[in-house]
Amino acid sequence: MSRDSMGSEVEGSLFEFLYPAHTLAFIRRLSSYSLQKRWRKQRTKNGIRLFTSRATEPEDEVRPDTEVSADVFSAEHDEADQKPQDQAIETEPFLTLDDLLQSRKRKSYDSAWRLFQSLAQTEEEATLTYYTEALLQYLSTSARSVDAERIAELFSRLPTQQRETRQYRIVIEAYLKLPDLEKAVEAHKEALMMVAGDVGTATLLASAVECERWELGSCALHDYRRRLYVPVGKQAIWDEVDNIPHLMERALSLAAFAENAMAADQDASQPESAEGFGEFVNAIMIRALEFKSEGLNGDNVRQYFEKLKLFGLLTKDRYEDAMHKLLSLGLGSLAGSVYRKHRGQDDFMPSQKLLYRLLDHYCRFNSVSNIQIILEDLFAVYGGLDRAGYRAVIGKLAGLGDANSVHKLFADSVSRYGAPSQVSLLRPLLLVHSRRAEVDETVRQFRRLSEEFGLTPDLQCWNILISAYSRITDVDGAFRCFNELLGTSFKPDRYTFGIMFNLCARKGDTTMLQELFRLADDAGIQTSVAAIDSLVLSCINNDELDEAERIAEAALSKEIEGSRTRMWNYLLNAHSLRGNIDDVTRIHHRMQDAGVPLDSMTYATLMQSLTVLKETDAAYKILRVVMPRDGIRVTAFHYAIVMGGYVRTNETVKVFRVYKRMLERRVRPTLSTQIPLLKAGASVEADESLQQAIDVATQKFSQTDDLLEETLANLDPMELASKEPVRGNSKEPLDSAYLAAPFDFLIFIYGQQGLFDKVQQLYEKYIKSTEERKLNRTFMPTIKLLSALMVSYFRQQQHDDVYKCWELARSCSARLSKRFGAGDLSEPGWVLPSQRYLLATPLMYLMKTLGEQEDLDGITQIITELQSDGYELDSKNWNLYIQLLIRNGRILEAFQYCEEKLINGWMGWPFQRQQQGLSKAVTVVNKVQPWKLSPNYQTYVHLASAVMDMQTAESGNLSSLGRGAGSERLTEAAPRTMEAVRNMPRIDDNLQTDLLRRW
Repeated sequence: MSRDSMGSEVEGSLFEFLYPAHTLAFIRRLSSYSLQKRWRKQRTKNGIRLFTSRATEPEDEVRPDTEVSADVFSAEHDEADQKPQDQAIETEPFLTLDDLLQSRKRKSYDSAWRLFQSLAQTEEEATLTYYTEALLQYLSTSARSVDAERIAELFSRLPTQQRETRQYRIVIEAYLKLPDLEKAVEAHKEALMMVAGDVGTATLLASAVECERWELGSCALHDYRRRLYVPVGKQAIWDEVDNIPHLMERALSLAAFAENAMAADQDASQPESAEGFGEFVNAIMIRALEFKSEGLNGDNVRQYFEKLKLFGLLTKDRYEDAMHKLLSLGLGSLAGSVYRKHRGQDDFMPSQKLLYRLLDHYCRFNSVSNIQIILEDLFAVYGGLDRAGYRAVIGKLAGLGDANSVHKLFADSVSRYGAPSQVSLLRPLLLVHSRRAEVDETVRQFRRLSEEFGLTPDLQCWNILISAYSRITDVDGAFRCFNELLGTSFKPDRYTFGIMFNLCARKGDTTMLQELFRLADDAGIQTSVAAIDSLVLSCINNDELDEAERIAEAALSKEIEGSRTRMWNYLLNAHSLRGNIDDVTRIHHRMQDAGVPLDSMTYATLMQSLTVLKETDAAYKILRVVMPRDGIRVTAFHYAIVMGGYVRTNETVKVFRVYKRMLERRVRPTLSTQIPLLKAGASVEADESLQQAIDVATQKFSQTDDLLEETLANLDPMELASKEPVRGNSKEPLDSAYLAAPFDFLIFIYGQQGLFDKVQQLYEKYIKSTEERKLNRTFMPTIKLLSALMVSYFRQQQHDDVYKCWELARSCSARLSKRFGAGDLSEPGWVLPSQRYLLATPLMYLMKTLGEQEDLDGITQIITELQSDGYELDSKNWNLYIQLLIRNGRILEAFQYCEEKLINGWMGWPFQRQQQGLSKAVTVVNKVQPWKLSPNYQTYVHLASAVMDMQTAESGNLSSLGRGAGSERLTEAAPRTMEAVRNMPRIDDNLQTDLLRRW
């Protein structure tokens, strides 16, 4: 495939989800549509003008105060302005102006004007006045500027005493069409002194505001207030102003004009009074309070409130009304920002109704910090909440994991209204700790129900308790509570089973999941979307992606309530982690075709698939362009995906830039964003060139020690309560992984760099942070953290400490990987298949340690024990084991293991050269698919070295491979491995030079 064709294929399959379907269709049409045809069509279309405009009309060169002759407005000009059907009217013979004015056919303004011009030379003044008034009315329906100028001339012919209200209105509108606002204001002033009724004040004021002619608008309003004839009834002079789009922007422009006038110490309303101008400013500024959601700019609104306050117009009532309007328009965030700007000021004491509406808004949007601000004001101004308020806010904050606020509000509620007598009012005390993955505290609050309040826990309380165990993947604890629930008078509901389904699915325990489905069916629980989600997830965790997709596809046609988005997101995520971009695109299209809604996690998965392919810039485009365009809220998790992508591609500077952008957009950092930031900071510490490449604006983000201290200070289990995933967490218990995430990578890096003092300091900080959590249950470090410690201990030759870490890792793994009901771990096969690679990473460092001690038998024994339990070795493990066998002279075993375990995944030397070069390890271990095994380059060099040594021992022939009895035996035992060894190219690298230097 050519580079161009490959590029087009990538464009078509990989990036097309960056664009909506209608855009893709348009691009495809555009690519096949002739540019020459398009230009020819455009030129033809523009060849005939179907309307007139002031910029191109010849008659516009005649000013309103110039006498207009019949020669100027000729029939030739009229033909250029008229549509074809209009031109037909010009050929009809109108003998008199009366015939034309009374005709009900399409109007012909130019013919009427010519006939009037001919009459003007012959008729008497009285007759001419009659026709002037009639033609004035006739031309008023025209939208052309030339007819507006004719109206102005006709109006000037009328004696002042004979001018009527409707004629003033017509001429004012004509002046506005020209546009000549000065003459419109003059005519308006005269009208107010001569006639009663509506002379067009509303239209004039609206035009002045739209054109931002503030002096003229002020004069018009001042004239209206001083009118001689007071009209009967109320005139709505501001109705048209109210309908002006973006009126607030006009009001801000007026405010700036007024400020400049005041700063220059001049009368801004000359030649009228300053009082008149002030009234005009006040009126427009107040009218802009009638918010419309279309095109409302947040910065403008905030500035607008400041101007209102500056001019003394922001009264308490107006402030309250404006805030309620913003909330009613669904602009609660904007209302909240205005509120925070003015809160605490004595002249803006908020009403209780406003505070409750703001509180409701922030509760709906899960904004804990803003909820706390409103609560603070409610307590300061009104002494607290009513009963319903306490119940609603405590429940919301419990779901968000704000334990301190929940307990404080609960205590205050008890002091005001007494101890609750209903279990429902006590549930939040359990829920808040369950959401924070604090099992021991959840259990304590569960017991308080009966011991302190004398109430029996209801089914929802049991569900919360079971969920707490589920969140830390404590299968034994969850099933113990589930069985205790079965012994009560309550029956498990669909939520109970949903929690258990999800727990088994996350562990990949298909057997137990099927048993739970049987129990649910016996209990009469109908299949829910959550249950199908769990089935899909369980299949994925057991690498049964085809079966998972079959289940998700079947769910599309099932008549069950609920969104199918999550199960399809599971599929997208599984394929993206495996680098299957074609399948990602296919699943994404299927979701769209089936009408499965796309949510925030769908976009996160698409972004992740791009970062796996090292197309992080494209992922960043989704964040910056696609998600805002599609109305999807960008969260810290999305920023973390992009930052992690740039970490993997070693584009460290971009990590800091993305983080800076996130802060500028007021997205709160989370542990998910701090982990890649810490990794980037560690890279900067180790590379002086990177330190020079970082600009001043992002330099503060690269200080690893400061970043770690800040991250640890901001660690809050509230983050675990969020529905947003936490990057860096693995299959390990949620609370343990959350605490270890800031440490494990830095310990690993510092261990590799030999910075052992830093490793020890970090580990001590980790222990301290776990003690501060006051966890009562048996707490163990994560396997990932223990693996990082093993790197450091191995580098320091502290073999005993390496072995201690290994034993801890095995204990942690046993808790996570055992099948449910597998009580005696001495029996073989107790490890769940989905967890069989859980010990692969720590095993790597244990094998290296034992290898240095030349304890190959110890390695072999451990491997045998692990395989008996049900664990498996990944590609790195097998490659290292084979290399150790070679070093210890067990050549035949090494070739046999390579033939049995690894050679099936071998893609051949040409493939390896094309992919990554020989000097690097040919197998990049896929952490998502550790079962994909293949020999790496180092292993082949070791095998070749063994063959060479064998030949030397047999015949002393160093010229080639494959001769001698030993070589024949190896070929017989491992033919494909020997073939690969024979075809291994010679390159001048350190490894071949060191091991094959005699070749």
